[in-house]
Amino acid sequence: MDKLTAEGIKIMMMPKAQSWDGKSNLRHQMMREVDIEDLLPRDKIEVDMNAIGKLLSGRTILITGAAGSIGSEMVKQIAIYKPQRLILVDEAETPMHDVRLFMNKNYADIPCETIVTSITNATRMERIFSEYHPDYVFHAAAYKHVPMMEDNPAEAVQNNIYGTRVIADMAVKYGTKKFVMISTDKAV
Repeated sequence: MDKLTAEGIKIMMMPKAQSWDGKSNLRHQMMREVDIEDLLPRDKIEVDMNAIGKLLSGRTILITGAAGSIGSEMVKQIAIYKPQRLILVDEAETPMHDVRLFMNKNYADIPCETIVTSITNATRMERIFSEYHPDYVFHAAAYKHVPMMEDNPAEAVQNNIYGTRVIADMAVKYGTKKFVMISTDKAV
């Protein structure tokens, strides 16, 4: 789909055949652009953004996997609500640098720590939790490409299971109020 849209080709949704005009003609007006909801066989979830804003505003938030596709989007969405401080953890240095540049450009008023480390480094994670005492943890760090992880099961277990255990244990030890584990459909 990305290749088609990059070429300027619109992707349209056809109505069910039962709704055609009965003359075997499909009129252009009967077609519409594809929505994300068309591609996901799930009910749409309504979110109370005001309630979320009240929860996040003025809080210290730690995001693991902050430079990944999900984590970096979480950074952008959470920053809107003006947390007291963002603690961003990822082991990917270059994408983390990009996240730092984004925060400096768009949210310079929010104290933001960009920490390059692995979630499996229990000693380093202990220092991070003891220094910042995050109110909320959004844990998005994980290896997600299933075929690659099937070829590297020890690394998958080390990062996805042991790393999650490290973060969860630290959250409990340092009194984190909320722990949210984020995963893609691919990773579970």
